[in-house]
Amino acid sequence: MPEPPSGASRNLGLSTVAFALCFSAWGLMAPLARRFEDDLDLTSTETAVLIAIPRCPRSSRRRRTPPRVRAADAEPPEVSAASR
Repeated sequence: MPEPPSGASRNLGLSTVAFALCFSAWGLMAPLARRFEDDLDLTSTETAVLIAIPRCPRSSRRRRTPPRVRAADAEPPEVSAASR
């Protein structure tokens, strides 16, 4: 069996630990939901959304790419007098 690339085992281990920590933190949301609902005066819908949608703290800081322009929506190029 060939040796894995340098650092691959370490990356796998760190990723596994990070996933386990994030999953356990998300798993605590349901037992704590009643407390959040009371403390923050949330409606039942807001509480359900809080539990159902995991959110990474860094996800709001990601660089967002601008939407692509479809060819049908793009403006046609201007035709110059020389090219007519």
